[in-house]
Amino acid sequence: MKHICMLIANTCQYDSRTLREVHTLVAVGCRVTVLAVWDPGCAEREEHAGYAIRRLKISSRRLPKWGFLLPLKIGEWLLRVWLAALRLRPDALHCHNVEPLMPAVLAGMLLGRPVIYDSREMTLDKTYYHQLPRLLKGLLWLYEYTFTRRCRAIFDVSPERAEIFARRYRLPAPDILPNYPPVAPVDGNKRLHQELGLPEGMPIVLYHGLLRRDRGVLELIRAVATLPEVALVLLGPGEDTEACRALVNELGCGARVKVPGPVAPHLLPEYTAGADLGALLIKNTCPNNYYAAPTKVYDYLMAGLPVLVSDFPAFRSLVDRGLGRAANPEDVDQIARAIRELLADPAAHEARRRRCRAAAEKELNWEAVAPVLLGAYRRLGVLLPAGASR
Repeated sequence: MKHICMLIANTCQYDSRTLREVHTLVAVGCRVTVLAVWDPGCAEREEHAGYAIRRLKISSRRLPKWGFLLPLKIGEWLLRVWLAALRLRPDALHCHNVEPLMPAVLAGMLLGRPVIYDSREMTLDKTYYHQLPRLLKGLLWLYEYTFTRRCRAIFDVSPERAEIFARRYRLPAPDILPNYPPVAPVDGNKRLHQELGLPEGMPIVLYHGLLRRDRGVLELIRAVATLPEVALVLLGPGEDTEACRALVNELGCGARVKVPGPVAPHLLPEYTAGADLGALLIKNTCPNNYYAAPTKVYDYLMAGLPVLVSDFPAFRSLVDRGLGRAANPEDVDQIARAIRELLADPAAHEARRRRCRAAAEKELNWEAVAPVLLGAYRRLGVLLPAGASR
């Protein structure tokens, strides 16, 4: 049984992409250990069928949040990740995002094992890195440039991102592994209505994901506040959760706008199926946002929800296919108008829902793209070729 070590810079509680990849590898007979970050309230170890999650504690996090101590904290984390990966002695290392890339590559070199890099984000253009001073961005580029060249396979989430990655790091274009969800049944439940005390016949606009200002959540609240016949549910964790709740209280729309908190990934399909529209109004605050192609949009389509999205490259084809509308995430009136138009005609809305579900079932699903993941592992000799006997 092949042992895969995945390395991520989060707690792996809500990382649906990592967990999809884990389950796919487990299904073909691999054992997977995920090295994640420990946060208060998280278990240090989780054991599941075929895989485990180990969350690494960083002792220096208890030190004051002084800027000059940040390199110490980062250094301790990188060291702990590297040592943990070495102790596991896996058959391959699979790194998610840039932060654990160095320990993954160094462990792979010492063990003589291949490293797979799941880029996922445009590192230099992420919200938290985009505004770094030029010197620090240069060092970050050098870090990613140096270690990606040691990776034996690289994934990215869309053709646009893959092209930028290849040009920036002078490498062949990564394999495209989109953020599609697995095919899941749609039961048309009323769970959101029942749990949140919403009138059963009231249509729900749903946003799930990080609650941050650059996701357009405050504008979405303001837009729905002007639509007394519509409810809004914001599911997710995030630094602006309290700002969202404060705005709801300020506008006096708490009976229709709910901010209940995050939901575990395995429960999301059931909650999503109880909504009527899915919203993702990312703001163009950095190129990483502009070229975003996140899971939640495809979660909405899988549940048969038409989408309300920003007019960005990854979303334009969805709008062109009649699966939703685009709106300026900075324009509250335009957002409200798009919601009203999408819900105005029940017959047209139902036809649009059927198109969304059909597109998800036919092509925009994880089962359709999982062979890209497994194909890379087979090329590296970690897995046997398809159809070969053990």
